[in-house]
Amino acid sequence: WIRDKAQQMLVWQSGASFQPAQASKLLTPLCSAPLPQTRAQALHTLAILGDLPAELLLQALRDSHPGVRENALRLAESSTDPAVIAAACALVDDPDAKVRLQLAFSLGEWQIEPAGNALASLLRKRKDEPFLVTAALSSALPHLRALAGIDDAQIQTRLLPMALAAGQRDVLALLLRPLFADASSDRWQLLAAFLDTLAASGKELRTLHKSDDELATQLRRLPDLLARARHSFADDSASLKQRLAPAQALLRHADTRDATLSRLAEELATATNPADWRLLADTLADTGAAPRPGQPQRHRTA
Repeated sequence: WIRDKAQQMLVWQSGASFQPAQASKLLTPLCSAPLPQTRAQALHTLAILGDLPAELLLQALRDSHPGVRENALRLAESSTDPAVIAAACALVDDPDAKVRLQLAFSLGEWQIEPAGNALASLLRKRKDEPFLVTAALSSALPHLRALAGIDDAQIQTRLLPMALAAGQRDVLALLLRPLFADASSDRWQLLAAFLDTLAASGKELRTLHKSDDELATQLRRLPDLLARARHSFADDSASLKQRLAPAQALLRHADTRDATLSRLAEELATATNPADWRLLADTLADTGAAPRPGQPQRHRTA
């Protein structure tokens, strides 16, 4: 309470009974006070008064207490000082989860390459932490090119809508490269996500063919890719789970949807293994597809 009241009085009286420079003289020593709460509040008060020097920010970003580092990151977001930004980016490997989370939010404020590289590094190292991934993706738009190289299907599919909305064809091409890599195990998941993204945006594939670039070249190979998906789906020697992966993509393309839906409905009607029936039903439900009138239905028995 005493710290809060002192802060209020300093802010209220600034410019009236004393100048910010006088407050700075009082507050600067407190940025090295024993209590981390005091250090953090002194930093914020200086920021409110518009008199927080880069030297104190650098000191706070390297503070021994994670709470001070976390608050320093928030205050550093408005800084254009290269040394401050570099110190913030260096917190990618900070041992404290809250500091890393704040860093993921803060990196979106700097539209420069080092910040993008730091965000990509953070995502690569912490892609199994859902809160951090969400925070990092909220900062992704200025750094799409840096993030597009992350080899993770879940992240790639979440970047697709941003790249499409931003009209960044080069980033889209980077994200779609795994579609044409024979070793990619997530190819069909990525293709399904791309077709879903197009549908949600209201755009058509033909509108993306207009330029002569890598993306246009990729899209010209899409019919061949769909043919491979049909072949994989029809391969009875593969497990049902393996066959349903390309089916997810086929269900999302107008040229292959009806035939895929019919076959899935037939298999659903004749499935006897409860696990297989669930896989088939989930595949249909995931795309909003349901057997149409006249297609085989699975009858439940008592």
